[in-house]
Amino acid sequence: RHPVYGPMWMEAGQLSFIQPICDSVHSDSSNTPELLSIPFPYANYFCNIPPWHDSVQTFFDTSSKGTIDRLMDDLKKQPPEWILYQRQLYALRQHEIAFHQGLPLPHRALDELIMAKIDSGEWKVVLREDTPGGRPDGPTESDWLLIRTR
Repeated sequence: RHPVYGPMWMEAGQLSFIQPICDSVHSDSSNTPELLSIPFPYANYFCNIPPWHDSVQTFFDTSSKGTIDRLMDDLKKQPPEWILYQRQLYALRQHEIAFHQGLPLPHRALDELIMAKIDSGEWKVVLREDTPGGRPDGPTESDWLLIRTR
């Protein structure tokens, strides 16, 4: 039973993944939480938090350079308090090959910005969840990072 949306069917693993994210964002925020959930706004919906700056980013092959550039400018100027970022370097590379002649997509620069802020200590990873990729070499397909920017 969702506290806002009522009864819903949900796989238990998804619930155990998203509930701590919602709990962290709601309990550690001084006022109405700001949350940017990328590349999909799933956490905004489930945690009942409007998308930050109405930003609903879509996947690698459908977000324009202008959209990603604006998002990066906003993140540099005044980021939301929270970011849930699904880092998918393997999928990003596959999309660069398939849709961009192997050249970097704008999302590559977005990833570099986010990781530079984390590496510098300006932003902190509060929760991290690895999603298995099922590839024989063993690396994860994606990492979910809950980032606190302030």
